[in-house]
Amino acid sequence: MSIYEKISGFADEISQDFDQQLKTVTDLGMKYICIRSAEHKGIADYTPEEVRTVLLPKLRAAGVGVSSLGTAIGKVEVDDEEGFAKQLEQLETLCETAKLLDCSFIRMFSFLIPKDADADSYTDVVLDKLRQFIRIAEKHDIVLLHENEKGMRDIEHRCMTLLLRQQPVAGDLRRISTAMKVVTDVERIGDHASDIAEIIPHLVTVRKEGDPAVSQAIRMGQKAHKMILDALNALTSEDEQAALRVIAADDEVDYDFNAIKHTLAQEIAADPGKVDAALDLLMVIKYLERIGDHAVNLAEWVEFVCSGRYHNENMF
Repeated sequence: MSIYEKISGFADEISQDFDQQLKTVTDLGMKYICIRSAEHKGIADYTPEEVRTVLLPKLRAAGVGVSSLGTAIGKVEVDDEEGFAKQLEQLETLCETAKLLDCSFIRMFSFLIPKDADADSYTDVVLDKLRQFIRIAEKHDIVLLHENEKGMRDIEHRCMTLLLRQQPVAGDLRRISTAMKVVTDVERIGDHASDIAEIIPHLVTVRKEGDPAVSQAIRMGQKAHKMILDALNALTSEDEQAALRVIAADDEVDYDFNAIKHTLAQEIAADPGKVDAALDLLMVIKYLERIGDHAVNLAEWVEFVCSGRYHNENMF
């Protein structure tokens, strides 16, 4: 199974047309989606019968499964008792929907704290409300996934505080802390990909097709891309040996970076008029080298999950 078959994500940002959502993800080779909304209707607003007759047949026809339900459960003012009561009822229905879709996970939040209030003073209230959500989910054999949203002031410190109050075992804590770190590296990889994309329109006007340095950079990019996929595969399977292979593969990417940099330096020395074209490509390979470094970071977090070691230091 390829990494694309394991990846899931919100499809409603593609389109509100559910058929278009499914077509796009299947064209990408994805086998799962997280349903948040379809046909201009949130998943929480669908009745179980509507899910069974409208959404489920389309999912089966497309061969797409549901990884989780994206909901606004917990996205309510912490002092809004009426809103909370409604969400308890809503969660019951969402659990039924999840079971219909053969899905075990529902995404949720940990409440909106009043502006300028001390978030820590609400810890006990939040935990009590979360426990009520959890009791409903346990009744249906559903797992709630806590979303970390900056706008809700759920910074990393608060997330860790909540987790430690629940006293997770070491293995669970390693997985949770790893997930919180991995998202940063994945975000940086996306940023660098965007940076490269911004350079390409100008680069193609100053470098000719078949340019040796460009060909080298493409091969370097393919290696960095493979490192990302292999690191994510290692993460999902918690395969420490696969992670170590990703770390070792970074040597090739670093070698390519230095080799292309040397080629570009020679190019500029021979013809200073080519400095603009050389700098464009130099920026591209620098971003590719950084992407390789982030893939190494992902692999090192896999090692941490598996062994409790990070940078050869025992953390747990």
